[in-house]
Amino acid sequence: MHVRASGPLPARAGGESIVFEVADDYYGTKSWEYSADGVTWTTVEVTEGVPVSLLPEQAGYYRVRFYDADCDTSYTSEPARFALGPG
Repeated sequence: MHVRASGPLPARAGGESIVFEVADDYYGTKSWEYSADGVTWTTVEVTEGVPVSLLPEQAGYYRVRFYDADCDTSYTSEPARFALGPG
């Protein structure tokens, strides 16, 4: 499963891996953000292009923030939800 810059993710069984990556070209500086509730966001370090298994406490929403310094503009992707389902 790939966590892309947009689109919701279904619940996944524990132990299944996901890959963080941006599917399209982009401008500016990229950072990944995490939120447990979809409201309060925090910047997180992720390894892109490598399968990872999230721990239960890492379940929540992930999105990508881009900052274009030339235009002094920041924009984000749609959040992707990752919830551990029964496995």
